[in-house]
Amino acid sequence: MQLRDLLPWRTFDITTCWSPEVAIVELKKRVDKGGMLFGGTGTAPFVGRVRGTSEFELRRRIRGQNAFLPNIRVVVEPWHRGGARLGVTMRLHAFVALFMAVWMTGATVGALAVLPAIIAGNAALLPWLAFPLFGVGIVGISFALEASKAENLLRAIYVDAPALPVAPETGRAYH
Repeated sequence: MQLRDLLPWRTFDITTCWSPEVAIVELKKRVDKGGMLFGGTGTAPFVGRVRGTSEFELRRRIRGQNAFLPNIRVVVEPWHRGGARLGVTMRLHAFVALFMAVWMTGATVGALAVLPAIIAGNAALLPWLAFPLFGVGIVGISFALEASKAENLLRAIYVDAPALPVAPETGRAYH
């Protein structure tokens, strides 16, 4: 795990030799229509909706609730040699991001307010310095774990696609 994985957003691409139409059908097979707030009933690993013909908004299906479950946006577009590229963006729900920003602001202001007293020798206030670190840790680690699970599920959909044929050797430089 890298430090950037702890940020509450993630973007990546999945490429496949399947045409965009086939890539869309394969993703639709694994998305149940339903509420983004509650998992609904069904067995697909994701719940969500299709916007237009090639854009998906989804979340991983889980039992219960998890505020740090990423909202996932997938855009399918044509790619190299008839294949498809899936542009994936994961982010925190806007309400959770706003709540944590307010909470982190309060925790940081509180920690800075007691810092002079701690420096003066009042060690009883030392735990106040942990609150901002706790906020960063709970958001970063929780989001990273959930985003990693969702990314693995998305990548697993396209792992069975046949490989692209090898480009013929022409002896000329690429232009």
